[in-house]
Amino acid sequence: MEREFARLGMSGDARIGFYTATKETRPGLFHRPGAHGCFRSHLAVLSEAWAARSSVLVLEDDCRFRPEARWLAPSPETDILYGGYAQASDADDLLSADIQGSHCMGFSVAALEKLVPFLNSLLQRSTKFDSRIVRSDFDPAIRPPIDGAYVWFRRYHPELVTEFLPLADYRDSASDVADLKWFDRTPGVRVLANSARRLRERLTSV
Repeated sequence: MEREFARLGMSGDARIGFYTATKETRPGLFHRPGAHGCFRSHLAVLSEAWAARSSVLVLEDDCRFRPEARWLAPSPETDILYGGYAQASDADDLLSADIQGSHCMGFSVAALEKLVPFLNSLLQRSTKFDSRIVRSDFDPAIRPPIDGAYVWFRRYHPELVTEFLPLADYRDSASDVADLKWFDRTPGVRVLANSARRLRERLTSV
């Protein structure tokens, strides 16, 4: 990502920060240690943004901007932005779909105010879940990976505006993006970096 930002002329921009992914040796309430670490990595970045009362765009370290991103900008009303994801359970109804492989996520201050406490609550074994939100075969002893947690959060808070805007993916093709409209609207851009492996412990069920 350092090279990607440098190529776009954004090297040294004060709004960009890099974070080393949290590595957990135990799964905790998750299926695998990797999912646990991924969850806590996202939570740490989001908590810092909320403490600063700043909206934030969270990118994974192998994220690549798409060529058309230069012409795209999220609505000022957007609270939750999916700027890139791998799969959706229903491509015709993204707002209701289970989203997997979300590698570019944006959150407004209004969303962070509710999201950070929500994610923290998932780390508590005593937390109960609304049966209308989770699947009927959900195991209450296991927490969803971060993708699933974001889906649950959206279902708990339908009043927050979600937007799907194709800003980035994992493609190796070069993107010639010199003027990113979305970047000018984002006070904070945070990259979750993991030199050992991609920071992806993905949703298998929601």
